Amino acid sequence: MKRTWSTNVDEISKEIDLLINEKARLFCLREKGKTNTLHVKGKTRLQNSDLLVLSHPGKNICPQNKCLFYYHINGLPLRGFHCTPEKLVNGLLGVHFPREIFEIQRRKFPRVPVANDSKAIFSLLNRQRLHVGRIEDISLEGARISGEFPVIIEKGSIITPITLTLLPRYVQHPSETSVLIPEATVMRSIKGEGSTKELAIHFMLRELQKQQALEQYILSLIEQEEKKSGK
Repeated sequence: MKRTWSTNVDEISKEIDLLINEKARLFCLREKGKTNTLHVKGKTRLQNSDLLVLSHPGKNICPQNKCLFYYHINGLPLRGFHCTPEKLVNGLLGVHFPREIFEIQRRKFPRVPVANDSKAIFSLLNRQRLHVGRIEDISLEGARISGEFPVIIEKGSIITPITLTLLPRYVQHPSETSVLIPEATVMRSIKGEGSTKELAIHFMLRELQKQQALEQYILSLIEQEEKKSGK
């Protein structure tokens, strides 16, 4: 899933400039599913070393003295890098330029499996009955939901609204992420006799706060999977 995008100094420098121009958000993944969002502010030099300057919500540098950031620029794959923090002053963190930038994959966001007890609660357009299903996997723009829904749900049906309660994998005491999706379209359904057993849905999140919550959740799942597999 992870592959090297570049180790070239000039290419990495250009990518850093792009992050600065885009005022990009970097997702810092930590243990137990905790995720911090840092904003790119600029760059500077310290003792002949280039530093990327980020906003930092904490008061201390990560004790591991090694940062892992993921980011996404529209039209480009999901990317990330490791780097060493140098100095934290007045809410601004300086980190050394990375020696490598890697990509997760060429799709904008992968579809990743979620914890078995992650749930979806939804109703069909112009229907009042609520249905509860199990979320099998999730991406930034879709999900796969299974269950025993006592109604035939056809491809093209509109679900509105849908609430996703998402739990991370491989974490002993997980904290949940809840995302309310105003509307989703059924792209595929598996039917039983007078019922529906599985749905694949597509949605677009237009509120920045909801996008950030789902992005951070997906990135935390990817990081958990990387740690488990030892990659």
